[in-house]
Amino acid sequence: MFVAIDNQDMDAFKVEKLINETRDANGGVISPEFAMEILGKTNHFAHIKKVLNNIKKSCLDENGKLVKDKVLVYKEFLLSCVDGREMSPQALEVLQDLADACGVRDEFDEINSEEPKWYKKDDCDIVIVISDEEFEALEGGNLRIFFDADMVCLRYSNLEGIKALKFREGADVDLSCSDLPKELDLSMCSKVILEGCDLSVVEKIKFREDAEVDLSGAKSFPEELDVSMCSMVKLCHCNLSRVEKIKFREGGVLSLSGAYVFPKELDVSMCSKVYLNGCNLKGVEKIKFREGAEVYLYRAQNLPKDLDVSMCSKVNLKECDLTGIEKIKFKDRKQKREFMKEVKNFSGEVEYEETTLGKIGKVFNKEM
Repeated sequence: MFVAIDNQDMDAFKVEKLINETRDANGGVISPEFAMEILGKTNHFAHIKKVLNNIKKSCLDENGKLVKDKVLVYKEFLLSCVDGREMSPQALEVLQDLADACGVRDEFDEINSEEPKWYKKDDCDIVIVISDEEFEALEGGNLRIFFDADMVCLRYSNLEGIKALKFREGADVDLSCSDLPKELDLSMCSKVILEGCDLSVVEKIKFREDAEVDLSGAKSFPEELDVSMCSMVKLCHCNLSRVEKIKFREGGVLSLSGAYVFPKELDVSMCSKVYLNGCNLKGVEKIKFREGAEVYLYRAQNLPKDLDVSMCSKVNLKECDLTGIEKIKFKDRKQKREFMKEVKNFSGEVEYEETTLGKIGKVFNKEM
């Protein structure tokens, strides 16, 4: 049973005081009900350790062995401790002993194996919000927020004072806003929009496997950008001058439409679809495409002098500025014919290598 933390008013010291006072008022024992209440306020390892040690002590017989019936009343608490929560090694060891004692170890291990873990072992002061309006109404600083909603739109919001953001599994999130946290964990989000964001203060971004991510117009990218887990990535209208290495997903979809300042060798050979519409490719000497890729270069400028798209299943070069291109190599005669229908400002050579009779290596001039 997943228990969300909703705690804006109590810091770690106040939670510690609550545990001590409630335990003492109950004869030194933490009840199953209060243990569950504590999970709604904290996941801090010190608090969890104190609760677990008390439970274990209260469930021992005179010989120092755990009594199954006594532990069993805490079953819900034991399972909830690892449902979406990271546990410290010490806490996990006690939890495993208790799960063994009451016969729920298999169920416990199964829940503990599930990812992601929304709460880290030092989380305490977290606020649950269910709407953008609730978020905008929050006051105070250094807040940890959990959005319990399928869709979250914080476009143009100011995240100053937000220490951490967490979202519901599978949520669609628009974070096109300012003052992003240093660590941005989006590993539970199926769709993420970060349009126009300044990433200079972000030290770490974590995306979900198969996520669709829109970074169009974003600024201050890191030297290495890893989006290899994302099924679709948009980097439209981005300045990529700082990026030395980008990791894309094998077979993923990539849109670089309108982007500018590329590396000399643009390697998009992992991507099944590539959009370079309207791009200024000045300085790019070579582009590497994937075998069978679909490539869209509508209205692109300053393409490499030697453009090889012979491995591509589909190529769109409509309205491109082909000035300065010396040679274009296509897959087959059909691609070459489609290109020649609307070609402008092109005086170079066209080559194709596949025909119905096999492969050839002949060069055709513009008129053929």
